[in-house]
Amino acid sequence: MPSLEAEKDKAVSEAGCLRTEVNELQKKISEPEILRSDQAKGALECKTGQDEALKEVTRLRELGNDLQNNYDQLKRDHQAVCDARDDALTGIQLLQAMGNGLQAKCDRLKSEKQNAMDTSNNALSADDTAAAVSLLQASTKMLSNENRTLRDENSGLKAQMMASTKNLSDEYNALKEENSVLKSQIMVADSDKASLKAKKEALKNQMTMIGMTDPELQTELRKSREKKEEADHKLKGCIYLADRLRLCARELNEQLNDVNECAQQRDFQRLCLLLENTVWQPIVNNCKSIWEASRSELRLRQWNASPVASA
Repeated sequence: MPSLEAEKDKAVSEAGCLRTEVNELQKKISEPEILRSDQAKGALECKTGQDEALKEVTRLRELGNDLQNNYDQLKRDHQAVCDARDDALTGIQLLQAMGNGLQAKCDRLKSEKQNAMDTSNNALSADDTAAAVSLLQASTKMLSNENRTLRDENSGLKAQMMASTKNLSDEYNALKEENSVLKSQIMVADSDKASLKAKKEALKNQMTMIGMTDPELQTELRKSREKKEEADHKLKGCIYLADRLRLCARELNEQLNDVNECAQQRDFQRLCLLLENTVWQPIVNNCKSIWEASRSELRLRQWNASPVASA
């Protein structure tokens, strides 16, 4: 970088010298004694020299700019190297700290190992050995009793899980059958809607033929339109109820899958948590309420039996 500064100063100095020469040439051009017989030739030479001097000044200025850019780039590279060095020093310090921690842990483990070896070298007396054997037998008996108790509790939880799984399966199957009935009713409603549409087209053609001059026919048409709108509204309600019932069935199926997964993995703690929370019970109650509401809403068959629909 100092060499670049020197080259830059040298280029600036040369540019200053050339500028001085150009100024002197301009002064000589303006002096009266230059105006001789070869004035035109001298002026041409001066003009050529001036142009060449200006080109050289421009070249030196561009060279100075290039040198300045190189200097700036070298400064940025130097800063990047310094930053990388600082990061490396930080990493080395971190590794040294980790190494010190590992060394301390190794020293502690060596000390514990030596203490264990020192303790094992001390022979136990006969009374101490008998007391240790008695204590071991008592601990073994206590663990055996606890194991038997846990086995009994496990059997009880398993029976409870099987009963709850069966109840959930029965509820799910019932909801599935009710959902099938609701789907069939929706299909019947769709069929009735298509029939109504065909009857509407036929009635529209008849109205066109008679010119819509009969007031009674217009009244019947208005009633028919109102009945159709009511039927469409009820059909949308049935579709909405079916979607809600399908969503509840999906949630219940997910809960049943969780219970089955707990049973397969023998995760009785999670199973007890599921059974205590009874997450599935609100879903079943919701499905029952939806089904009761749908049975009171599905009255589309009455429309098919009405006088207007049969006309």
